[in-house]
Amino acid sequence: ILSVLNKESYLKYILFNSCCPECKKGKIFKNFLEIKEKCEFCKLKLSDHDCGDGPMFFAILILSIFIVSLAIITEIYFSPPLWAHIIVWGIIIILLSIILIKYLKLLFLVLHYRHRKK
Repeated sequence: ILSVLNKESYLKYILFNSCCPECKKGKIFKNFLEIKEKCEFCKLKLSDHDCGDGPMFFAILILSIFIVSLAIITEIYFSPPLWAHIIVWGIIIILLSIILIKYLKLLFLVLHYRHRKK
C-alpha cells in the first residue's frame, strides 16, 4: 500500500507517522526533538540530511505572526492586564514552538531526502 502513495499523501504519511522517508517503517526521532543517526530498519543515514536552522527560522516567523495577531485581537476585545498577557502568551509560545519545530524538522529532513537523493 505504501508503494502506491502519490507525492502529497507520501508527505502526509511521513509527517503524521514520523517515520523514515526510505522504508516508512523506522522512527526518525530518538527523543522528542533529536533525530536519530540512522534508521533501524533500512540503515538510511539520517544524519546526512541536515536541516540546519531552517525549521527554527520558519517556526519563529510563523509563531510571531500568529501570536502577535492573537495578542492584538485579545487586547482590543478583552483588555486583560499585562501579567495575563505575559503568562498566557508565554506558555502558548513555548508549547507551540516545540511542537512546530518538531514537525518542521521532519518536513525539512523529508524534503532534503526527496530532492537531494543520489
